This record gives sequence, C-alpha cells and structure tokens, in this order.
Amino acid sequence: MRRLFAAANTVALVGLVATAILGGLHGRQHVALGLCTVVLAFFSHCLAMASFMGIAKLLREHVGRFDLDLRFIDRLNEIFHPQLAAVLLASCSLLAAAILGAVGVPAWLHAALGFTATIIHVAAAVRIHRLQGSLSRLIDDVAALVPATQIPGRPAAGKAIPGFTPDVVDWTRPDTRARFLLAVGVSLPLAAAWYELVGTRTLGCLWIPVALVACGLGLAGALVHGRR
Repeated sequence: MRRLFAAANTVALVGLVATAILGGLHGRQHVALGLCTVVLAFFSHCLAMASFMGIAKLLREHVGRFDLDLRFIDRLNEIFHPQLAAVLLASCSLLAAAILGAVGVPAWLHAALGFTATIIHVAAAVRIHRLQGSLSRLIDDVAALVPATQIPGRPAAGKAIPGFTPDVVDWTRPDTRARFLLAVGVSLPLAAAWYELVGTRTLGCLWIPVALVACGLGLAGALVHGRR
C-alpha cells in the first residue's frame, strides 16, 4: 500500500507542476488538468485514511480479543493523529487553491495558493509515507503475538478472550446517529460549494436549500446527541 500511495502522490505532484506551467503559459488545459489533479490527490489521501481505518479496526479487535498490551493502541493513535492532520491540511490547501482560482481571484494570489498547496502536498506525502512504514511495523508486532491457531507459523501468545465481540456500528445508540447526521450535514455544503463555484463560478440558488438541509441535519444531530 505504501507504494500505491507514493505512486499516486507522485503522479499528483507531476500534475500540479504541469498545471502550474500551463497556468503560466495561459494554456487552455490548465483548468481541466488542475481539476483532474486535485481529484487524484483527494483520492490518494482518502484511500490512505480509508485503509488506515480498516487496519486500525482490525488491530483493535486483535488487541481486545487476545488481551494484548494496550500500548499497541497508543502506538496506533500516535500514527493516526499526524496522518489525519497531514491529510486534512493537504486536501484543504488544494481545495482552497482550486475553488478560489475558479472564482476568479487575481492571478498572483491563485499562483501563490497553488504553490503553497503543492509544497504542503509534498510534505504531507512524505509524512504519510513514513507513518505508513510505522503502521507496517505495528502490524508485524501485533501479528507476532497472535496465537498460532490464527496465523500458521506464528508463536502463540495466549488464548482468545471468551465472549469477545469485535467493534460493530450500533445504530441504536444516539451518539452514533448524531455523528452520522453531523457528518452528512457538514459534507453537503462542501459538495454544493464545489459544484457551484467550479461549474458556474457563482453561488447560485442551489446553495439555499443545501444550506437549509445542512442546518437541519446539524440541528437534528445535536438534538439526538443531547438525548443520551
């Protein structure tokens, strides 16, 4: 997976450089290439976080099921928080450069934002690559302690805890429903803003119902969370 993320981030970097060159030459493909590059960079960052969440869930289940050292969870958190910060910073910087460029800010400002976003993207890619290496070592350490009945050839460390149930999404819990409503409420305005600004370069009438729905979902989430 590290190679996949590195390849995707490298291609995105090449796309960002080519986009900047086309922008400086006033090339017609500047917008199209920039949009494709931003989508690719988003895909790389989202894939990194999605794979991390899946691996993190599996590691937590093994720590709980086989009563392993809880310091494994601490190591997992030490990887998660820096990676999340790197992904968010890189994604938001690229999004800001793309949206403001589509709106029509001065060329020098768009170029400065694009250059800053490119530097952040490179730094985030290097950071994520190193964190993925730490995650691989953590997986190996946990796998070495899994009983031999689970992984042939591995030394047995202990028996599984009777009655252990892996993490599941419990939709009957108010806090789970609240987080879902809040996440949807936050995502809708961002998607609508991207569509309106890139497609029409203005905030049209679509923004009004989307904002109302988002506020409604956010309020519903807050009310559900308050009933716990």
